[in-house]
Amino acid sequence: MRFQPGIIEEALEVKRKLFNIYSLMIVAILYLYLAVISVYPQNISIVAPEGNSKTSKISEVLSREFSKNFVMVDETLSRSIFGAYNFDRPFNLSTTDAENVSAAIGCNFLVLINSGTYRRTSFEREKYFESFATFFLVSARSGRLIFWKLSKFEEDSEELSEAKLFSSLGATSNELATSITAFDLKEISEQEVKIEELSEAENNRTKNFRPPMPYRRLKPEYTAAANLYKVLATVDVAVDIDANGNVLKTEVLRWAGYGLDESVIEVVKKMQWRPADRDGKPLAMRILLRYNFENIETDD
Repeated sequence: MRFQPGIIEEALEVKRKLFNIYSLMIVAILYLYLAVISVYPQNISIVAPEGNSKTSKISEVLSREFSKNFVMVDETLSRSIFGAYNFDRPFNLSTTDAENVSAAIGCNFLVLINSGTYRRTSFEREKYFESFATFFLVSARSGRLIFWKLSKFEEDSEELSEAKLFSSLGATSNELATSITAFDLKEISEQEVKIEELSEAENNRTKNFRPPMPYRRLKPEYTAAANLYKVLATVDVAVDIDANGNVLKTEVLRWAGYGLDESVIEVVKKMQWRPADRDGKPLAMRILLRYNFENIETDD
């Protein structure tokens, strides 16, 4: 069968036109989004759950920087609503808890701050001070932890280490603002893929069903950052496993920061999985895994 050159050229021209239309649609959507957020700027809430003087001062500085581009929710109101939930671990929230408290506050994004100053010693230095601040940026739409950052500065005196920490807040504010814009665009464009979830009845191992199972379990790393600050946390992750035992998608449903979420995802993807099967037929399924980072040695 022979193809006429004109038909091929026409097909290529149609393909080019479709590509151009698609590109224009993407640009139009982007401009529309930018126009919308310029008219309806994002509401940002900053909360320092521990409420010490250092975190309060950091909150003030960040609020001042954010107010240039965002609408800031009243800090006293935010702290009051957040405190009413009485979270045992305010920096280790489930996505559901984070979504609910953000909705109660009335924000689009929630920034949680933890900070302090430690007197430390090491083989290299007999005595020094470390001032640190950890920032958790949470999407109110999904409750996800979309960005976290640990800033720490070491100096011979507490005053010098704190001064360096505060001088870094301008750069941190820019990183947070960039993450907000980038993630908001990404989250809006995401499409949910339907996949069967493990029911409670099937979780009890009915005769005709076997849930997904790793051939060998691996333990996620307790990161150096988490160890340094004695972080006690639980990470929950939903894992989509296809009919061939491949990991299609992971989603953290309880986050912790300090690299622990990434550590869990890395180990889940490294494990080889036997897929779920029903009546002897393999099928794709979503399961929930939980990792507890709690067995931590503490100084006497």
